[in-house]
Amino acid sequence: MAESDLVEGLIGGDFDLEGTPDLASPGAAEGATAAPAPGEAARSPEVAQATLKLLRRQAAAADAQRRLLEIQGEHLHEQRDLILGHLRTRRWRDKLQLGLLLLSAAVALLVGAGLVLLMAGAVASRSVVVDAFGTPSALAARGLGGQVAAAGVLDRLNDLQTATRALDPGLTARSAWSSDIRIQVPETGVSLGELERLLRDRFGHDLHIGGDLVQKADGGLALTVRGDQIAARTFSGGPDGFDSLAASAAEYIYGQAQPVRYGQFLMDAHRGADALAFLPAAIARAPAAAEQAALLETWSEAASFAGDNPMAVRKARSAMALAAPGSRAWWSSWSQLVNSAPDEESMWRRAAAFLAARRDALMRHRPGPPPGMVGAMLSNTRDQVGALDALKADATSNGGAGSIFVAAGPLFADTYGLMHDDGEAQAYIETADPADRYAKVEGLLVTAYAALDRGDPGAAVAPLQAFWAMWRADKAVQTAWPDYVCVLPHALALVGRFSEAASSAGQMPPYSQCAAARGEALALSGDLTGARQVWARSLRTTPSPPWVYMARGNIEAAGGEYQAAKADLAAASARAPRFADPLKAWGDLLARQGRWRQALVKYDDAMKYAPAWTQLHEARRIAAKGLR
Repeated sequence: MAESDLVEGLIGGDFDLEGTPDLASPGAAEGATAAPAPGEAARSPEVAQATLKLLRRQAAAADAQRRLLEIQGEHLHEQRDLILGHLRTRRWRDKLQLGLLLLSAAVALLVGAGLVLLMAGAVASRSVVVDAFGTPSALAARGLGGQVAAAGVLDRLNDLQTATRALDPGLTARSAWSSDIRIQVPETGVSLGELERLLRDRFGHDLHIGGDLVQKADGGLALTVRGDQIAARTFSGGPDGFDSLAASAAEYIYGQAQPVRYGQFLMDAHRGADALAFLPAAIARAPAAAEQAALLETWSEAASFAGDNPMAVRKARSAMALAAPGSRAWWSSWSQLVNSAPDEESMWRRAAAFLAARRDALMRHRPGPPPGMVGAMLSNTRDQVGALDALKADATSNGGAGSIFVAAGPLFADTYGLMHDDGEAQAYIETADPADRYAKVEGLLVTAYAALDRGDPGAAVAPLQAFWAMWRADKAVQTAWPDYVCVLPHALALVGRFSEAASSAGQMPPYSQCAAARGEALALSGDLTGARQVWARSLRTTPSPPWVYMARGNIEAAGGEYQAAKADLAAASARAPRFADPLKAWGDLLARQGRWRQALVKYDDAMKYAPAWTQLHEARRIAAKGLR
């Protein structure tokens, strides 16, 4: 039978279902799965019908399976979205957990660092702590409660600290409640301020000051202060005299707690007599050699200001012997030894030795003296450029105030004035405290320097005479500006007032600059023999400074004694190699001789040390023109 006939028979033929094998039996199943032979299908319609049913069942099962697969696919797609969302949420949760962990670690680190800083600050704490005073309710009602009274004493202590110019920063003054930062430490109820105080009390080195303020039977006030290692002392005054009592109590506390700084404060305040009265007992109770050395140095300074040079030298030598060699106290004592020299020659030689020792220390990489001392020594030996650099470094390290007994403003003004920079000198005077006595003195000198520099010595006479009057009346001015009065006879000689010049120079101490000016006045008046005698006497006792050589060289140059003038000006320059005035005078001598090239060399050398000197620039311009 053809294939088409077979299919037609299977689909459209009549089947006899009787005799069809049971499809549930194994044999039937095998028969159903096996394709019947063509002949058998034609002969057995039942088989064909069963096969058709089987095929339909298989088709239905395939369709159901397809639908199941579709449903499973949909479920898997939905599950994929859920899983991806879950993973995204988990990733942000992990990031958040990591962030919180890092934040917790940072907070713990900050807290730990804060505690370390609190501990370090407590260990290093060296303060004078003023606790609240005890006061009765009657005074508290008047506004003089315990904290108010303590604050008044604290304010005076801070004023004393501010007014003291010293190398040692000293102890800080603060109130007991100044660190009361109201941030609670978790689970303890203790504020950071309280924690800081506990650490300071346990590990610090603070000095606690307390006291009482009471009203006496007569209505007056009695203020008692006491503290760690400070004996109680009572200060009495009128009913409205608390400010005075607070000032007296503060000075007592300052002297007991910080004797070195208090001694320097007394010197800064020009209270040399009070310093001499305070220092012996302070030295006796000083616990360490370094503190004793510092107090002895101040004693030497006070004795020097009082005019007792032998005592000043003794105390300076004792201070140097107590201090460790190379220490700041040792250098400071040596500096005071220079300042207390009995005469100008000794001072000059000691200053030169001090500077040589400083150079040696620096070459060996050892500690040298503080810049303020170096500046003073360089100024003494007329190295103004070096002095200016040192004084600026000193002022920078001390907040612009300087650390020696003269404030930075007048010091800078003087240094610039000696460098012939009149603009800078005047600027520093204008910014100085007008109430400062040193600013007043330096204002007179700066005015005189400017007049001399512009070739108007007559305008310099009046301020120099005023300075001379102040100098004679004030020992402190004499100590700070020892030979500056010698500029007056020089100005008088330049204006032709020769007898006044010689007379005033004769009344002044035997400084070489005064001898130079006196000889200059005699020479200009025609008494060259008398001038030479004055100069010769000065050089026999004071050969190191340059003043006499420079004055004599200028007179010799004006008189045509060129060889003698050259020798004297060369000697002056050798004694102060970084001093512009002898170099300019030497250049002027060469210009007189028409030796323009050599004159330019000297002028250029001088310009290194007085770059703003107008007369020097003019002399160089003329020399350069002559060279062409």
